[in-house]
Amino acid sequence: MCVCTPSVRTPYCGAPGCQWPKPEVTTPLDSLFAMTRAVSLRIKNGRKPSDIMMSIVSEVGETAEEVQIAHGVSYKTEGPDGVVGEAVDAILGLLDLIVVHNPEITEEQLLQVASRKLAKWESKARNLP
Repeated sequence: MCVCTPSVRTPYCGAPGCQWPKPEVTTPLDSLFAMTRAVSLRIKNGRKPSDIMMSIVSEVGETAEEVQIAHGVSYKTEGPDGVVGEAVDAILGLLDLIVVHNPEITEEQLLQVASRKLAKWESKARNLP
């Protein structure tokens, strides 16, 4: 939590001089990023971020289709990967996009961005009816 204002349940209070806390614990997501980054950097096929985005859009569409199947709003049958497999495909594509866009990004930097985004996401979700 924020060292400036511990009563605020967020990792960052926004006060002048406040900084995001460094991630203290490694998580399985760290390993996922490390594995994805290693594969991404090995692939030398000239792909550009726009190419990767097209693949991500396709994977998100496949995920949406699996969600519809899982919730009974599609006549189709579940694919071999299901919702989780298709969502992982999309996640891997997004991580690849990050690495191709910024090959020098570290796990710590990615976790700092994720921490900030999660705090924002949570604060907005609390305000929903």
